[in-house]
Amino acid sequence: RYNLVFDRSALDLPVVRSQGDFAEFFAVFPCGVFELTANSLPQQVAALLHAAIRQSETVPGQAALAASLGIPLSTFRRHLADSDTSFREIRERCLRDNAEQLLLRTKLGIADIAAQLGFSDASAFRRAFRHWVGVSPRTWRESNVATQAAVSASAKAR
Repeated sequence: RYNLVFDRSALDLPVVRSQGDFAEFFAVFPCGVFELTANSLPQQVAALLHAAIRQSETVPGQAALAASLGIPLSTFRRHLADSDTSFREIRERCLRDNAEQLLLRTKLGIADIAAQLGFSDASAFRRAFRHWVGVSPRTWRESNVATQAAVSASAKAR
């Protein structure tokens, strides 16, 4: 059994009936559709950055995110500062999380991962990754893939 619980105000959201309705729908997607607006601004920003990365889109900047959330850039920055974070910190965390997932769950090369994450080249990605975790992406991948394989083998043996 599955239940879908939503706020009654969601019934007022745009519905796509024709191709011409997509623009109005995407004005609220994904935050308006998945009710991320109830979450804090840092959570909304992280969700939008993760979505852009996973859809292989260009990682949006502060101005684009503020505009998509319907708030002035100065307010966007102030609210993040009030939450003891910054756009840069959220962006770095999202890039790191996605880099780790791509290294762990795909066989993409370092250059391909760098491109998917929006880095100018593989060496820029390597420098950033080393800064984040202290080792190269290749070393991290080898260590963590081996650890994951050992955990999986142990779980199957039970």
